[in-house]
Amino acid sequence: MSKLLHILISFLFLGSVVESRQCFDFLLLDGSERLHSFGMDSTDHWWAVTIPYEGRFRMIIDGEEFEAVNQLRKPVFSNNSYQWAFFAEDNLGWMIFTNDSLYELNASNVGDLVFDPDGFYMSYSYFKGDQEIIVHDSSSFTVYNKIPGSLFIDRDGKGIAYGIARNGKELVYINGKESTVYDDIKMIGFWHDGSFMYAARIGEFWQIYKDHEPISEYFLGVAETKINRFGTVMAYAALLTSRMYVAIMHHDDFIEPFESERYDMVRNLSLHPWEALLLYEANYSHYFYINLNFTEYDAGQINTLPIFSHNGDDTFFISCRIGCYANINGHRIPLRNDYLVNRTFAISPGVKSFAFTTGTSLVMRFSDNDLLYSGMMVNSVGNVRYNRFKNRYEALGEINNRLYLLTCTDQ
Repeated sequence: MSKLLHILISFLFLGSVVESRQCFDFLLLDGSERLHSFGMDSTDHWWAVTIPYEGRFRMIIDGEEFEAVNQLRKPVFSNNSYQWAFFAEDNLGWMIFTNDSLYELNASNVGDLVFDPDGFYMSYSYFKGDQEIIVHDSSSFTVYNKIPGSLFIDRDGKGIAYGIARNGKELVYINGKESTVYDDIKMIGFWHDGSFMYAARIGEFWQIYKDHEPISEYFLGVAETKINRFGTVMAYAALLTSRMYVAIMHHDDFIEPFESERYDMVRNLSLHPWEALLLYEANYSHYFYINLNFTEYDAGQINTLPIFSHNGDDTFFISCRIGCYANINGHRIPLRNDYLVNRTFAISPGVKSFAFTTGTSLVMRFSDNDLLYSGMMVNSVGNVRYNRFKNRYEALGEINNRLYLLTCTDQ
């Protein structure tokens, strides 16, 4: 009954949905093994975990099936789509499967698994009792009390940074050098010159640090941070001592960091892939905006995450107040249908169309008309992506342990 209600609600929000030759569906897994979980990266890969029999789990990546094991960790994919890796544990112990290798670990448990921003180098950590061993650049070393998820490596695979918790405090290690002690830290990422960026709090005040030197004023909070793949642009939302929020962006060509107007709230930052361009949501009193650097676009109280296209040429968001509209490169396009904005949207280059998933299907809409295109309906569906290698929208959907690749194209 709840499933039928969900389908009816989806149709109420979508209005007219057209099944057409724009959308095609492909069977990936036939349901012979119970489906446990599934997902996609942001480029061209998909993965699934099945349960061939009770207490055993099988990883499947792009159709390649691996042996059933006792435990699995979610796979990690490189930004360039060339590499992937995941931890697995069987009766002989923990190991790492990669796209071209298998590494056996003498481990009691496993920790972090990361690629450099370009995706050519990998580092990881595992445990022997309370000792955590980090494997990096063909060597290994032992640390204690590393903060989970805090491992970073730079683009040449040489530089390394991670956080440590010690006696209720936190500190950052950058290429073996220990920072001062902080009350809290937020790791950001490596800058293009090999230095490391992070936010840290002492007492009630936060600052941004480059290696171990502060590069910002004092803030009451750092709510959100971003850094681009090349380590050339960094941005964050900061709460000033006046209790107003600003968006701040750093770039080597700036004499001073970019700082936005002051707002009651700044959130949902999105960086251009390489240029010093920042999208973010802001509001002041009863006025709501999506901004591109200093340019303010009127928005509603409810908005999607503002995004750039994968090549950086286009901007997109949907905003709803009384009705909904799409903002494409600063131009408003009224939308006849209401949209649930708390979902992931994807756009094609030139924003000829956009796509999203409901609870039951992948849906695509051309930007210049109100028709919605969809393929088959499923029991559950993941988030949408635009596959830039195949020029189409993609999502994974499941029906009774069968896994499907749902696709739509605006070509």
